[in-house]
Amino acid sequence: MLDALSNFTYGTALAAMKEAVGIGALDHNQITVEGTDVPGEFTVTTAFRELAGATGQDGGVGVLRIMVETAKHRAHTTWRSHEQFSQVVDELLHQLTRAKAWGLSKPAPWVNSLDRLREALRLAISSQMERTDAQYQLQGSLAAVIAEGWFLTDAGLECPNQHYFLPRSKFPQYRDLATGLSRVPKINDLIEKPDWADNAAWSYALERCSARFTVQKLGSQKVPDPTLVPAT
Repeated sequence: MLDALSNFTYGTALAAMKEAVGIGALDHNQITVEGTDVPGEFTVTTAFRELAGATGQDGGVGVLRIMVETAKHRAHTTWRSHEQFSQVVDELLHQLTRAKAWGLSKPAPWVNSLDRLREALRLAISSQMERTDAQYQLQGSLAAVIAEGWFLTDAGLECPNQHYFLPRSKFPQYRDLATGLSRVPKINDLIEKPDWADNAAWSYALERCSARFTVQKLGSQKVPDPTLVPAT
């Protein structure tokens, strides 16, 4: 695993992210992948954030932020230009273990996560450039690879190999938490599941889409989008 992590350098990661961001291939300038085949078990998000005074290794202004989510906790950190990715991994795992959200005896799926990140960036870039050799042609800027063949974009939920597209307009625009959860319709009851869709992948896809497309409010106050990586 250490060899795979050492080959993933700050310079290559920053260059790939800046290329994708530069052509509008990533929604909110970040990309999320699943580390395992269990939806939501270990989710890794890589984000490019422009900050005043923050300069990347290649002279571009910006920093890379990495966030890991498990069912119990969300950890995030800044990947600095002088750091190896293994150091970033150590910091994130320290946060997760301190929160008792991931056991030290359980290997974290970093290699799998990085492989899926590379594939997601290639897909986002080639799809945005409308290349004919792209595996899929997405209708929007990529936000997350939710499961095999399922993609969350700024346009909606897409499953190109099944010619399925669920526009974001199908999701409620607002959800007021002050009304009580018992009075809020469940998204599964509002949108019909395709017969061919896996139950777990479908439920998780709707959950991720709702978090992105439905603005949650508590009275007049907006609740921060939990899917977005903080700038600091």
